[in-house]
Amino acid sequence: MVRLLRKYKKWIFWGLVILVVPTFVVWGGYRKSARMGRRGRAEVTGEAAVARVGTGAVTAEQFRRSLNAEADRRAKYAARPTFKELSEDGTASRVMDRLVDAAILDDLQSKRKFQCRRDFLVEQLKKDPSFQREDGQFNADTWNAFVDSGEDRNWNAIYSSVSSQLNRQLLLQSLQASGRVLDADIHQEFDANYSRIKVKYAAIEPKTEPSQDEIQAQYDADPAVYQIPEQRIAQFVSISLRPPRPALVDELVERARGGEDFGELAKQYSKWFDAEKGGDMGWVGERPGMPDYLRPILELPVEAVSDPTEGSGSYFIYKVEDERTNPTTNLREVKGRQICIRPELTEAERAERENQAKDILAKAKESGDLAAAASASGLDVKTTDVFSVETTELNGVPRADVRGFARGFENVAADQFAEVITARENLYVAKVTQVNPPVPQPLDAVRDRVEKDTIQKIKTSDEYAKKIEDLCQEIAAKAKTLQDIETLHPELGVTINETKEFMAKEAPVVPGLMVRANEIYATFRGKEPGAFAGPVKGMGPVQYFLELVSLNPPDETVWTPEKRAEEEKKLRETSLQMAQYGRVMDYLQYIKDRTPPDYNNEAYAGIIGSDTPTDEEKGLPTGVPAVPRGVAFGGDSGL
Repeated sequence: MVRLLRKYKKWIFWGLVILVVPTFVVWGGYRKSARMGRRGRAEVTGEAAVARVGTGAVTAEQFRRSLNAEADRRAKYAARPTFKELSEDGTASRVMDRLVDAAILDDLQSKRKFQCRRDFLVEQLKKDPSFQREDGQFNADTWNAFVDSGEDRNWNAIYSSVSSQLNRQLLLQSLQASGRVLDADIHQEFDANYSRIKVKYAAIEPKTEPSQDEIQAQYDADPAVYQIPEQRIAQFVSISLRPPRPALVDELVERARGGEDFGELAKQYSKWFDAEKGGDMGWVGERPGMPDYLRPILELPVEAVSDPTEGSGSYFIYKVEDERTNPTTNLREVKGRQICIRPELTEAERAERENQAKDILAKAKESGDLAAAASASGLDVKTTDVFSVETTELNGVPRADVRGFARGFENVAADQFAEVITARENLYVAKVTQVNPPVPQPLDAVRDRVEKDTIQKIKTSDEYAKKIEDLCQEIAAKAKTLQDIETLHPELGVTINETKEFMAKEAPVVPGLMVRANEIYATFRGKEPGAFAGPVKGMGPVQYFLELVSLNPPDETVWTPEKRAEEEKKLRETSLQMAQYGRVMDYLQYIKDRTPPDYNNEAYAGIIGSDTPTDEEKGLPTGVPAVPRGVAFGGDSGL
């Protein structure tokens, strides 16, 4: 065994490094050594940076890497956003805030006088999951292999990393220490989550009829918005980014049908948000917009396990545990569980396909013939219909790829090749064969669209919000029931609707109201049916008046004292984590208020305008450069 370990010690060492290093990175352990890098600190201090905070900085490399990571994350579910789009929706600003928060923690950590004995650091390193058996016990063989394989290992750097990791832990613990939760708050949160509520409601949303002058002004502000956009026809070849179907999918179907507990299989293998609940989907019935990959569960008999269904880049397996008929729709509903397996390409597999696409593009550009360049790879050239950036369906292109595909041709002229287009399911190498210029549209041809935009603009204005606010205050002073609103303000044309019974745990936002369920619970807690309340603000300018139909606390026959205590324990743990997180964020905000970070807006804008990583960002460690002063930009902070 020892001879075998020594023979392959180089491969064992690098395998362990791959396992161990990410843990240290997450906890901040290798941050300092990475800054020194292979070139030393003095060389990296001259690199461009986007923000300075204390003695540290957020480098351009860190910022672009984080944006790429966010874009890659979104690309799993939709078209990959550009950096500009991440900036426009506020994501880039939030990413920057997280990096600034991390830099503040680095700065605080560097100022702490923190030392550990060498033997203590060794014991902490041994606790890393990489050196534990499946039962959680220390694996001496793995540890010895790690030690024996490190003839040239820099143990001082490793000890420094572990020490830094512990320093970060203790720093966070000290900041979190004042976080507290009260038992009374936990009891109330439990009741808020599991009480069943039904209300009637009336939305206060004054009718808006824009004048002809307002419609004309909306059109004149930018007529190009309403023109028929530039259209193209293109030739293309596609290279799939879909990973092969994993054998685990069929194995899990066989195991579930063989009698293994479906919920436990879901907890162990599923990659969906409900995995911790054993894949519990609750009651599922036919609904508008229901994805095709979900429909097979509606056809399953009770206790049956479905074949794997592919959709949304994943494979789904369903089991039905119960069934009922919805009294409102008279349609069958099923209570089911699901397992989601989401295969992903390895970095090597993805790089191979990306390189194939780049090679085809290079050959096509050289020869001008896409078909000839693609034939060597056995790929067929397809030709699109006419399309634009507004196209949602395109022959030969999966629906999930259409948006990313169309955007990839921006500013590409006729007879020119686009750069390799990365969409959700495929890579595309493409050449534009025809460009139709945009066609201006007169107002009369697009009047309906302009009118809708005008109404939307009015409804998002401060004046409209103020109008609703004043109207709601008047109603609140005079009305005692929802019917009173109809009598007092017939011009509003309000309709009184009634929700289905809902529970905050199942529906955090109440359908129809766009109001948080917990807020409605807090409004009616301790009140009797018929109670009138409002105004309650929704997610937008619209406000609501409510009447309580029913409020039923958690059923004690379902929530036995033991089961309730178990759930409240989970709530307490989550609430404590949130309280502790809040204390850290409060302190970081205090630091930023006292000594505002300096931002380099020019560097920020330069990165937002480019999606291409530098050579440094493809593999070299990041540094801590000096940062020129700038003007701070906003965004929600977060770790």
